[in-house]
Amino acid sequence: MEQIVRLDLGVAEAFDTRQLEELYQQLGQARADDVICGVLEELATLLSMVERCYREGRRQDMRRHVNTLSQLAAQIGLPLVARVARDVINCIDTGHTVPLAATLSRLVRAGEHSLVEIWDLKDMPI
Repeated sequence: MEQIVRLDLGVAEAFDTRQLEELYQQLGQARADDVICGVLEELATLLSMVERCYREGRRQDMRRHVNTLSQLAAQIGLPLVARVARDVINCIDTGHTVPLAATLSRLVRAGEHSLVEIWDLKDMPI
């Protein structure tokens, strides 16, 4: 009999709740909510743009978008997404196409998963 194994994306390291707490302490509830919502929307847009650039072979545009994505992810406490984004940049810079495809896929999975999870965390009282 075959067993199905579910692989975890590393959720334990996906969030830095301290970063979110700091945002709320510095900005207050309403402003922090606005900032986080804006960053989440921008991250979703950037993930889409990165995938489009990859399909179209526009590596320099892709690199620029991934760099922005990495910075925004770090800003709201998504170190896993930020780190995988830096790995994508490394693959672009070295010109390794197979690792780029695999790492980009990981970035998209981690990014989409994190967007959903952080949205849920945002709605919880800190």
